Amino acid sequence: MNERMLLITALACIVLGLPILYIASKFVSSDDPRVLTELVGVVERASAKEKVTIISVKPITDIPVVSFDNLNVKKGEKITVKGRLESYNGKLEFVADELS
Repeated sequence: MNERMLLITALACIVLGLPILYIASKFVSSDDPRVLTELVGVVERASAKEKVTIISVKPITDIPVVSFDNLNVKKGEKITVKGRLESYNGKLEFVADELS
């Protein structure tokens, strides 16, 4: 009897869950990975160019922090960056809105 009840419960979850997931997926766009968030870390590397500063922050060194302001950060400095994740040329980057 318990196995039968478990099977009925599992089937009910599948039947009800799949349509809910399908409907919820319509409200989320995978083409637009922008998410407002905050990043805290230590500057590992920073390079400033004419209109952009690119910072590599530990522990997430594979996603660069990009700022379109002229920032003065030094290696080893602890920073908090508020911004969003964006896709650029097929790669993720963290675009900084505010740095402290």
